[in-house]
Amino acid sequence: MKKCAYCGRDNPDNARQCHECGTAFENGAKPGKTKRSPGAEKMRCGSVWIAGGVLVASLTYRTQDIAPGNGTYVVAWGLLVFGALEFCKGLSMAKAPPPGKNALNEDLAAAAKLQAAGQLQEALALYQKIAAESPDSAAGREARIGMENLKANAVG
Repeated sequence: MKKCAYCGRDNPDNARQCHECGTAFENGAKPGKTKRSPGAEKMRCGSVWIAGGVLVASLTYRTQDIAPGNGTYVVAWGLLVFGALEFCKGLSMAKAPPPGKNALNEDLAAAAKLQAAGQLQEALALYQKIAAESPDSAAGREARIGMENLKANAVG
C-alpha cells in the first residue's frame, strides 16, 4: 500500500494518485516511504532555525548567569526571524490544496459545462476518465453521479 504524503490515506500500490485528495504519487516511489510535502519541510526547517536561535540565546544567558561580566548576552534575532518566516511560508504552503485536487475539480466543472451544452458523449467520456483515475475520491463519486444522471436522461 502507498501512503499519501498529503492526507495520509493508504492507497493501492498501482495507484497513480491518492484516491482521497488526488495528490499525484512520484514515479518509482516505494510504498510505505512517504516524502514530506514542501510545506511540511519548510515548517520543519523553520522550527530548526528557531530552536537554534533559542539555543544561542539561552546558552549566552546561562553564561552570564554563571559568571557575570564574562561575556555578552546574545539574542540571535536573525535566526529567530528567519525561522519564523520559513515556518510561516511552510504553513501557508501546507494549507494550499494539493495539485491534483484542483485538476479533478476543473475536469468536473468542464464535464458539467459539456453536459449543459448538450455535448453528452464528451461529458460522459470526461466523467468516465475522472471516475477511473480517482474512484474513491470525492471527485470520483461526483463523476459517477454525473454518469448516472446522463444515463438516466438518455433513457428517460
